[in-house]
Amino acid sequence: MSVRFCSHLKRKRAKRVYDRSRYQLDFRNPQVRAHATEVIDRVVNEYGVGYIKMDYNIEPGIGTEVDADSYGDGLLGHNRAYLEWLDGIFEKYPDLIIENCSSGGLRMDYAMLSRYRRMRSADFIGIKRQVA
Repeated sequence: MSVRFCSHLKRKRAKRVYDRSRYQLDFRNPQVRAHATEVIDRVVNEYGVGYIKMDYNIEPGIGTEVDADSYGDGLLGHNRAYLEWLDGIFEKYPDLIIENCSSGGLRMDYAMLSRYRRMRSADFIGIKRQVA
């Protein structure tokens, strides 16, 4: 069997990343990027939002094989597409502050650190109740 044929078989059985009752948004998909851009446009232009906390607590695991040759290929493609989308948002809205909530450090890498103005390593919700 050729590698191309095997790759095609793998993709037919491939599954999207699913965690905590939700699917990972795959930024390789132009519809995902368009929808995310529409949301940012709406909150900035219609509501005057200047600060967004980007908090997306999902475990991407090793990635997805959907439209990819391997899990790692899918994850790398998603990450690169997300960063490209994010660069476009910051170019469009240079004064917008988006804070990356890195899910306990899962999304705290040099690529993210080089783009976001603020970075939070984890949520602190509930600490007040625990301390009090």
